[in-house]
Amino acid sequence: MLSPGTVYRAGKIAFAKKGSFLWCQLPSGRRLCYPYPRIVERDTPWGAMQEGLRYKSVNGVTRKWEDTDTYGGKLAENVTQAVARDLLAAALLRLDSRGYLTVMHVHDEVVVEVEKGEGSVEEIAALMSELPDWATGLPVSAEGWRGRRFRK
Repeated sequence: MLSPGTVYRAGKIAFAKKGSFLWCQLPSGRRLCYPYPRIVERDTPWGAMQEGLRYKSVNGVTRKWEDTDTYGGKLAENVTQAVARDLLAAALLRLDSRGYLTVMHVHDEVVVEVEKGEGSVEEIAALMSELPDWATGLPVSAEGWRGRRFRK
């Protein structure tokens, strides 16, 4: 934030402030955007004053733009969830390329529909576990089951 244009790296993650945005580049190449970021002094829950990052985002309830405070742990959570999404997106494309019809997905769970006697739970799990080049070394595995109806 204090050095706009400078790229700061943490492993395969990169942050840079350019113009009115703080960008976070993920290992997949996709970027997260934090609009209108700034460093502010704010009260902590334990009663101290501390510098922190604030940016604009849409409130999930009011649907209005508002200031959002964040911190390192929350940014790490954003990156973790975004990487998980990128892994799922890549897996969905692999499933589609093998002829599996995805009818639903929730977080890291995929539901495919196949004719009775076709398809393989093992093949689907293998396709879900395959890593894109950018994710080499991540510990990813999948398991599945076959049934007539969806269940949790």
